[in-house]
Amino acid sequence: ILAGALHGMDGEIDPGAPIDAGNPDTTDNVSPEWAPSLRRFSESGFIADAFGKEYARVYLACRTAEYTRFACHVSDFDYATYLGRI
Repeated sequence: ILAGALHGMDGEIDPGAPIDAGNPDTTDNVSPEWAPSLRRFSESGFIADAFGKEYARVYLACRTAEYTRFACHVSDFDYATYLGRI
């Protein structure tokens, strides 16, 4: 987090308006989906510069494995909703 703050301050980068979770118009860059977030993370030059390429690679591998486990899980809701339809 400190690296991000320093990057923004050193580069005099405008952070933009605060994100309001209750207002969807302010959350364009925040995805509730993992896949787009993982893709953006992997493509970010800032992440590699701020945390190092090796850390970014390992972190991405861990989060991708975690996402895959979650995506393969069939929830109780899915069973209750769809099992009777087969």
